[in-house]
Amino acid sequence: MTYFQNFPNIQYDYSINTDPNPIVEIIPDLLQRVTLKISDSDRQLLCQDYVVSDGETPEKIAFNFYNDPLLHWTILYINSICDYHAEWPLQDQALVSYCQKKYGVDNVYGIHHYEKMPEMLVMDSQFMQDQIDLGNFEQGCIAAVTNFDYEERLNTLKRFIKIIKPSNLSGFVKLFTAAQII
Repeated sequence: MTYFQNFPNIQYDYSINTDPNPIVEIIPDLLQRVTLKISDSDRQLLCQDYVVSDGETPEKIAFNFYNDPLLHWTILYINSICDYHAEWPLQDQALVSYCQKKYGVDNVYGIHHYEKMPEMLVMDSQFMQDQIDLGNFEQGCIAAVTNFDYEERLNTLKRFIKIIKPSNLSGFVKLFTAAQII
């Protein structure tokens, strides 16, 4: 993978106690990180906004924008995504499965929390009931947010990313490969 080509190499011992001979290979030191200091104003000039469609991967986006799926790392890097599985938007069906696993099959559409509308202020059920009992809110001003609605909102926010403009990509890659590995 091109992302790791400039990382320092280390000797990694794959041997186990029962191996008659040591099994050692030279591999890139994946625990290293390349750090570029990019200000918010530079990021605005360097990138463009992009909304990830359902099922799009960084590789597909890199191919569509740069004609090279191996440049997917630039998309992950510029968006500070370290854990693809946790930080990239889930596909619609995968989101349902995630909610079923997290909340239980019978509780996907259970109440996660309540919100005062239109401000979307989060309230727990006891606070909401106390306020209604005191006459502070009308019933129509309170909205229940299900577990699925809550997770869908979080997933939707992950869809708004930055893409390095194709005209800036080669400069970014050169800067990145010249950067100090820490």
